[in-house]
Parts: sequence; structure tokens; C-alpha cells
Amino acid sequence: MGRSNRRAWATQDLFKEWLFKVCAPSIKDYLDNNDLPLKALLLLDNVPGHPKDPKDNFLIQFLPPNTTSLIQPKDQEVIAAFKKLYTRVLFRRCFEAC
Repeated sequence: MGRSNRRAWATQDLFKEWLFKVCAPSIKDYLDNNDLPLKALLLLDNVPGHPKDPKDNFLIQFLPPNTTSLIQPKDQEVIAAFKKLYTRVLFRRCFEAC
């Protein structure tokens, strides 16, 4: 998308643009390609810049305020799992391209 805010924050407009023009279509394509129901859940922290209005079958749930410190260790597990999966897929695509 290549846009930013001069304060390096994700404003609500920037986040909405990314969410509905980049993220949601990618999720829809993934679900379509894998014959999965067109439903998705997005968990967000309670930051004012996040949109409050869900779109279509895209449910947005907000974490309660002041819970980041309680769930931060979970963030590390998710990030580690994502990196592992991403690396595996990346290497597989590199080897297939050779």
C-alpha cells in the first residue's frame, strides 16, 4: 500500500484503507481458494485508530482495555508460529522456483 502518517502512526483512515483494500481481499481470496466459508475474525487491541464498523462477513472483536500486558506472552507464541510457517512457505516456493 505504501502510505504513512508523518507521526508514524496508523491513523483510522490508513488502517481502514489497509484493512478493506489489502487485508480483507487477501483473506477472501484465501478462503475462496481453500473452499472455506467466507467468515473471518480479526482480534484488535483497543486503540482509537481501529475501525469500529465490521464489513460483510469480517467480524472485528476488540480486546478489553489494559489487557496488553496480560496477553503479551501470547503475542510471542503467535509471532514465532507465524515466522516458522512463513519461513517454511518461503523456502518451499524458492525450491519450487529452482
